[in-house]
Amino acid sequence: MSIGEKNPKEALNVNGNIRVTGWVDSVDISELKKQVDKHRSRYNSFKNLNYDFVDVGNTWTKLNTGDTSNIFRKRFDETYVEVFVNSRVMVETLTGTGILFQVRLSGQEPTWETRGSMIKASSDYYLSFMGVFERLPAGSYDVEIWTQVPNSGNATKVLFDPGGYNGGIVVKESW
Repeated sequence: MSIGEKNPKEALNVNGNIRVTGWVDSVDISELKKQVDKHRSRYNSFKNLNYDFVDVGNTWTKLNTGDTSNIFRKRFDETYVEVFVNSRVMVETLTGTGILFQVRLSGQEPTWETRGSMIKASSDYYLSFMGVFERLPAGSYDVEIWTQVPNSGNATKVLFDPGGYNGGIVVKESW
């Protein structure tokens, strides 16, 4: 049998959309569609990270990455959240062995991560790092960038996306 096709290659060949309601092989099609729609990945992005400078020492410090919060709404308890940060970074002065960068959700550290790092001051350094969060309940989370100069030392005028060249954060909620 063929619908919309002259030379079918299978027992049933359909060229076009199919609308099915009710039950197929003991499966309620309307419930199946709800489950498929629920399990799609969802994305958010945040830009304009260059709000204000921060001076950093050997304790973790939250950066000022916007004049409003970068709020992400997690829809389901069972999902993972992946956060990707890609941006230029400026550090005016740096003493010590380097500076580390970490993404967090409302202060919570990721389950798995790659941290960003710099070993010398620079006005034009590109960083890419990420974090994966599991077992977070559904709800609203502030997407944050934290930084630290480990051991001893300090960094002055730390700023993400200097000049406003579209550095950003992408958040993905997935199953």
